Amino acid sequence: MKTWIFDVDVTLTPSRSKIDPEFEDFFYFWVTNNDTYLCSGSDLDKIKEQLTPRILNSVKGVFTCMANVYHEKGEEVYKNDFIPPEGLEEDLNNVLQTSEFKNRTGNHVEKRSGAWNFSEVGRNAIPAEREEYKQWDDVHNSRQRICKLLNNKYGDKIDTSLGGDISIDICNKGGDKRQVVEYLSDLDYENVIFVGDRIHPGGNDYALAVAIEAAGGKYHKVSNWRDTRNFLSERIIIKNLTT
Repeated sequence: MKTWIFDVDVTLTPSRSKIDPEFEDFFYFWVTNNDTYLCSGSDLDKIKEQLTPRILNSVKGVFTCMANVYHEKGEEVYKNDFIPPEGLEEDLNNVLQTSEFKNRTGNHVEKRSGAWNFSEVGRNAIPAEREEYKQWDDVHNSRQRICKLLNNKYGDKIDTSLGGDISIDICNKGGDKRQVVEYLSDLDYENVIFVGDRIHPGGNDYALAVAIEAAGGKYHKVSNWRDTRNFLSERIIIKNLTT
């Protein structure tokens, strides 16, 4: 049997929104018939806002905060701490103060277990404000420039990556989603498939995709949850045709 690992935001749900009801039924059927893990940059409380209890109770495990926290059946199994280098928070505040994007919604440096999440527009942004920032960043590449700035100064201590549509994830060196492969070392990775939307250099799914491929597994990049549904539907059709 294959083992599936899914990113959450955008991959399974609209950005920072609840899973589509029809897809929720489909995905619940999927996780009850396939060994499935979730891996998100967000914390568990945010994932609970996006996915239903029956899905979270049916998957084999949930990695949160860039795989720095792991839960099984709602119980915390492990948690890593983030050790910010001296000066990092001051630099993030300076970036915010000098940013050309002037709409501020609050909660710009979210300190999660094992990682920080930084957003110019702020984590309190409503969907319209998130979209406004996304369109602006698509033109100005501000998040990429912030990552480059931080990597140049703290690259020996931290890793940075683009998280979702409005933020960057900051974690200890090597403390990103690739930790899933280290923790699930007993899996037969020739039968592991990872599905995520940020599988590109600088994206927060990239390190995990590379690690899974290096271990013998596969990954599939999607643009949104509809892509994920179509991909899984094709797998079901192929399986039915071959049985």
